[in-house]
Amino acid sequence: MQALERREQRRKERAMLVEAERMRRHALKEPPLTEEEIREIMGEDELFREEERFPETLEEPSLPQRKPKQRSKALLTPAKNAPVIPVILRTDVVGTFDVLLDEMEKLQAEFGMRIPVVHGGIGPVVPRDVVHAEVEKTYGYCPIYAFKVPVLPDAIKHALVTSIVIKRFDVFTDLLADLRERCVNTQKLIDHNIYVRSLKTEPTKSGL
Repeated sequence: MQALERREQRRKERAMLVEAERMRRHALKEPPLTEEEIREIMGEDELFREEERFPETLEEPSLPQRKPKQRSKALLTPAKNAPVIPVILRTDVVGTFDVLLDEMEKLQAEFGMRIPVVHGGIGPVVPRDVVHAEVEKTYGYCPIYAFKVPVLPDAIKHALVTSIVIKRFDVFTDLLADLRERCVNTQKLIDHNIYVRSLKTEPTKSGL
């Protein structure tokens, strides 16, 4: 079940990439995506659809489809009530986007938190990204991560007006370090709140 949930999440993220690429090409008046290009972006989801159509094959030990399932045991899916570290992500190429998603899954397993990519795609940061960040801001801190991509002037103006944070990175490990720091700070806040609640129910050694 966890393997299917993770594949469904990846399918949605890849569909989001396709839509973002379509919008980018339309805005720049470039040729539209071909069926082959769409299949290339959504490639891993062919495996998902086959396994969804024939779920009994998941239990066949000799089939290669078991490999993703074994991986899901190592990277446990966080609980539904786990703390959420939302991300809006823009990268230069699809491959980089996928690698970052894989690294986020590792951070999720390490900290027991959810790190969903609530919006994003390939190409520069555009005003629409800032609008999404503004919506997410009502629920908590949600910066825009721009990896090796520019930020359009209109997006910068909108971000300044709405106090949205845009973080630009050119080094892979720097972006992951920022995400890790957010997870650490969130865990510290959770531990602090637990400690404060414990003081209300249990007396300290000093009796205060």
